[in-house]
Amino acid sequence: MLNRFVLPALAATFVVGSAVCTVSVRADDAPVTLKYVNKVGESLRQKVVIKASVQGIDAVMTNTQKRVTKEVKDSGEVTYLVSDEGGTLLLMGNEQHQDPQPDITIKHDKLGKVIDWKPAQDINGALSPELLKTLSQIYSPVLPADAVKPKDAWKIELDNPIYKDKKVKIESTYLGIEKVDTVELWKVKISAVIPTDGENGVATYEGTFWLIPATGQVAKAEGAAKDIPSQFGKLAFTVAITPAKDEKPAAAADQKAPK
Repeated sequence: MLNRFVLPALAATFVVGSAVCTVSVRADDAPVTLKYVNKVGESLRQKVVIKASVQGIDAVMTNTQKRVTKEVKDSGEVTYLVSDEGGTLLLMGNEQHQDPQPDITIKHDKLGKVIDWKPAQDINGALSPELLKTLSQIYSPVLPADAVKPKDAWKIELDNPIYKDKKVKIESTYLGIEKVDTVELWKVKISAVIPTDGENGVATYEGTFWLIPATGQVAKAEGAAKDIPSQFGKLAFTVAITPAKDEKPAAAADQKAPK
C-alpha cells in the first residue's frame, strides 16, 4: 500500500530550494523583513526523504524534484513548475524503484500563500487532491507583511479544501539567524492544525525552515506530521529536504543576512 499509493503522492507535494548543512547559531535582535524574490527561469533541485508509517507498516521514500520559476508578476505572484524525478522506496528491507509523479503547477502570492495548485494529470494515491493541495501550503511558509525580530510570531487562517467549514490554522515564529556552514540563513518554525471532519478530527504538522536571505527561498527543511487521513487509515511521517548533490549551492559563501 505504501509503495503504490501513499508515499509517491505525498512526495509530490514538497516544493523547496537547495542549500548546505552544518549549523551554528548567531543571536541577533535586529528586525528583518522576510520576503521572497523570484526570477523567471530559476531552477532548483532538492532531495526529499520521507519516513512514513500507516497500519503498522514503515517505509522510507527518497526522491528528487526540480522546480522552475515560470512567471513572476508585478504583484509578486509567482508560478512554479514542479517536476518529480522519481526515486526509491525502502519497504520491509526491499528497495524498489519509483516512477516520477505528474508535473504540478503551483502559484503563490508575494508572501508565499498558495493560490493555485494544479497537477498535469490526476495523482493516483491514497491521499485526496484536496489534502495534497493543503499539504503543499504547510511545506512552504507564509511570510509576515511586517518586519520581525527573533521569537516574533504571526498567525494565519487559510481556506481548508479538506473540510470547508473549518479553517487551516498556522502559527509561525521567526527564530533568528543561523549559520549553516558559511551561509547565514533565516530560521522559521511553523505549527499547523488542519481540521479533517466535523467531529474535531485534526491533522497536525510541525516544521522548521531555513530561508536564504537574498531570495527568501527555502534552503532546507524538516518536519513531522501526524494523523494525516488516507484511504488506509491515519498516516504519520517525517520529512527531511536537502539539496540535490549535482546542484550548485543557492547562496554564496559568507553571505550576510540583511537587516
